[in-house]
Amino acid sequence: MRLSRIPPMRNRRRRHGLLLVAVLVLSLGGARAASAGETLCNGIGLPDEWPPRIDKLSREPMPVPYLQNRPEVIPIDVGRQLFVDDFLIEQTTLTRTFHAARYHPASPVVKPDRPWENDSMKGKPAKATAIVFGGGVWYDPADRLFKMWYMGSNLKRTCYATSRDGIRWEKPSLDIVPGTNILLDQERDSDTVWLDLNERDPARRYKMFTTVPRPEGDGFKPAIYHSADGIHWGKPLIVGGGIGDRTTIFYNPFRQRWVYSIRSLIEPWGRSRRYAECTDLVEGMRNLGRNAVLWLTADRLDPQNPHPAGKKMETGPQLYNLDVVPYESLLVGLFSIWQGKSGDDAEKRNEILVGYTRDGFHWHRPWRKPFAGVNETQGAWNWANVQSCASGCVVMGDELHFYVSGRGRTGEPASTGLAVLRRDGFASMDAGEQTGTLTTRPLTFKGKHLFVNADVSGGELRVEVLDREGKPIVGLGRNRCMPVTTDATLQPIQWMELRDLATVAGKPVRFRFHVTGGKLYSFWVTPDESGASNGYVAAGGPGFTSPTDTAGVAAYRAAAAIAASSIAATPTTRPGESVDGQWGCVLPHGPFSARDTAEDAVFAARMWLSNGWTPKDSRDPAAELTRDLWSSADGVNWTLVSDATPYDPYSEMVVFRDKLWAIKGSVWNSTDGVKWNKVLDHTPFGNRGYGEAVVFKERIWQLGSGEDVWSTADGVNWTCATPKAPYGNRAATAVAAFDGRLWLMGGRTEEANNPPEKGYKQFTTHNDVWSSVDGASWTREVQHAPWAPRQWAITVAYAGRLWLIGGHDNVNSRNLGDVWWTTDGRYWQRFESRPRFAPRHEVTPYVFNGSLWVVAGNTWPVVNDVWRLTLPSSAGAGGAR
Repeated sequence: MRLSRIPPMRNRRRRHGLLLVAVLVLSLGGARAASAGETLCNGIGLPDEWPPRIDKLSREPMPVPYLQNRPEVIPIDVGRQLFVDDFLIEQTTLTRTFHAARYHPASPVVKPDRPWENDSMKGKPAKATAIVFGGGVWYDPADRLFKMWYMGSNLKRTCYATSRDGIRWEKPSLDIVPGTNILLDQERDSDTVWLDLNERDPARRYKMFTTVPRPEGDGFKPAIYHSADGIHWGKPLIVGGGIGDRTTIFYNPFRQRWVYSIRSLIEPWGRSRRYAECTDLVEGMRNLGRNAVLWLTADRLDPQNPHPAGKKMETGPQLYNLDVVPYESLLVGLFSIWQGKSGDDAEKRNEILVGYTRDGFHWHRPWRKPFAGVNETQGAWNWANVQSCASGCVVMGDELHFYVSGRGRTGEPASTGLAVLRRDGFASMDAGEQTGTLTTRPLTFKGKHLFVNADVSGGELRVEVLDREGKPIVGLGRNRCMPVTTDATLQPIQWMELRDLATVAGKPVRFRFHVTGGKLYSFWVTPDESGASNGYVAAGGPGFTSPTDTAGVAAYRAAAAIAASSIAATPTTRPGESVDGQWGCVLPHGPFSARDTAEDAVFAARMWLSNGWTPKDSRDPAAELTRDLWSSADGVNWTLVSDATPYDPYSEMVVFRDKLWAIKGSVWNSTDGVKWNKVLDHTPFGNRGYGEAVVFKERIWQLGSGEDVWSTADGVNWTCATPKAPYGNRAATAVAAFDGRLWLMGGRTEEANNPPEKGYKQFTTHNDVWSSVDGASWTREVQHAPWAPRQWAITVAYAGRLWLIGGHDNVNSRNLGDVWWTTDGRYWQRFESRPRFAPRHEVTPYVFNGSLWVVAGNTWPVVNDVWRLTLPSSAGAGGAR
């Protein structure tokens, strides 16, 4: 880079920067590491000399020692574990995808709209400016406010704004410069504002590092301020010597060190970084000359200027700035990569890229696309020079909010925008239609609750736990794991018998994730059943009261409450909520045991869940039968009514003449679900399996198992409507009463399947549809419906439609998760929903409180979740299946 190409002011900065470099280099000989050989919370051991000494910067990507020499066992007690690298991964068939942030449609969220935001530093062109040039955006839990420190006018002063939702910002009138929101009315360049929630001295709660012009006019000098309220800063505690203008600071909580990220001009790399760490910022500034070491520069993989005019000006790219923030279990770096001029304009072309470090010094930068880039559309607020906020991001429920500066063309305003990323969403491990796996290295943890952040709304995710040698642990296998089929950033994982990981806490284990049709973003194990990760939450967020996540799901609720009250907030679907027209999981794990073949009824304004099958390792049929009865008025809170029901196992349940009935080989009824009366010792059709009882035309009907059809008006006297229905000797059919007719569909017949089916070889499954107005005469409405042949599906009447849900596809030996509806039994339409339950058979359905409910079922394994669908047209609809 030739100095003749640099304007006079830049030339003076260059000379001062080179002088500082010379001083730093001369001082390195006597510098020693402040700590030696420490082991971090993630198991990474640091060398005796720290920070490392780099003799010379390079255009090659930075080596990352901890990825080549990983710990034998990795502790994961701190934070969510992200898949931004292979640190945690032993083997995988999943594909890693990196993700950029998206600009919020409200951007820019802070614009220069005050008279004092249209000035400039002496010798600089006036430019309307309101940008987080460093600065900070924090959520202050004491005041429950988002707070922003930004540059008002071009390098002229520091201003302050607040917000209740992080989108709509106010500029309060303060007492520093009366009638304005000015905090420091002095020329400045870059600064950093840090809300230190660990600080014991209230007067030092807020910390500011800023760079101000040297009186000599040949560069900048650093200053440190403290404040109790973030508004009144007083005089600086210390003012240092010369330093690079875009120098920033950050706190590394994993080592309890403050770090100076020092902007330096180092030939031939140009803008680069030096590193100095300390336990006290004031003392650290006094010792910068002795403690700073070479750190980073832009390398050959960084983006080049796409414009010919920009390429001609100066070589590049260069590392214009680096802001660092602790997030969960690692440090995230926001790299502002300078690429020269923007097109034909004098504005700089900076874009934000992202990198990660687990030891605090060595950076892994696997993705070199803009994380938050420029938009070279005429009039765009971020046409050029997009740079990060020093505090990184705020955690807002399901999202991370990054505030960034952007500038229009020369003469156009400079504003602050908002870029949004899914929580933990820097990288995902993806699977297509074929199931992929990811197996971790050996891990240890003290907690017992496993959570994931995953989008498997189009597929499913299961987890199995292996010992250190890779052998499955009994009770924590894949076939015992309750499948996840939702899109959620906080999703618990449980198994059938061993709901949590208490039996393996403190022992080295591996997780093997099985993913189909979805994305896995992170996982973590915590002692807190609410999902609190104990990891770092960057610049905080609603619901958090400390630098770490001790809130779990409470933080989601706090963010959701803010979003609901803000007209500018984007609505989101969150775990536990149902949305009109979409399935919603209202209870991922009910208090009743996981099961299939449970029977349903809606009685006395409650849903009733009776009996069920829960497989046991002993394969003892008696032990596998669950003889309990539960009820619920809302689908979330369930009450155990009886743990020893007297009626026959797997009795069909109906509501008839204001009583609850249980029908199998015998007939029972009850007026309250507690006391039961036997009204018939032996039914004429016997104790047969996989049949259905429904109420139709003031009678109870029994059909769907065998080829005979029976009905009764009192539960005692039964009449055979037909001994041999035309659909043949069937079982595991779907039966319902709808639109004045009985309906029967699907199911199986006992005959060797031809062509061969992969599932049960002795059965052939069907996809025909039959109806009857009297139970005696039957009409085949459809010989081959558009849905696959199946057994153990259910059908139910809801919202003026007949619905078919799930079942077992015997042809392909798999469970089904599809949902179909019809208004006439002939023309069927598939119901699409992005959130959906895991494919399953033998579910328990309800029509209750205007909604369609799906409870439990067999997904291999059996599950005990509760799902709900509410359609707008069904408002006020009720009744039972």
